[in-house]
Amino acid sequence: MPLHDVDGMIDRLIEREGGYVHHPLDPGGETKYGITKRSYPDLDIQGLSRAEARGIYERDFYRRFSLDQLSDPRAAEWVLDWLVHSGPSAIRHLQRELGVTVDSVMGKETLTALNRLPDPKDILRWRMKFLVKLTKHPFISGWINRLIKLGL
Repeated sequence: MPLHDVDGMIDRLIEREGGYVHHPLDPGGETKYGITKRSYPDLDIQGLSRAEARGIYERDFYRRFSLDQLSDPRAAEWVLDWLVHSGPSAIRHLQRELGVTVDSVMGKETLTALNRLPDPKDILRWRMKFLVKLTKHPFISGWINRLIKLGL
């Protein structure tokens, strides 16, 4: 497996997520660097440092979902971004598109199917397909712009 630039991947993710916001339409509540109060209720979101956010992303997303097992670093970054944006439900969406067992687990079957993708950009296309169903959401334009910046 090639080594991923995890720090670079997470730094780019943090840049896409941005700083502190508390938008009334965001169900996550307070958010900083993409880390939400809803997901981390005991965390001081406003006081969260980039280093703390980086640690959360590496531990709770990159390592937890075995993204280091993906052979294409772009695929790893695209899956990481989808997980951060949509939560673990992103795994179910990927599994449906891949035609593997839908169990919400990033296990061997799912990782193997992702590694066999002829075009890893399918990950971004599938995510766009998912987002199109949310066209009435007030943040949809920003989400689509995010996919474009990721390479769609």
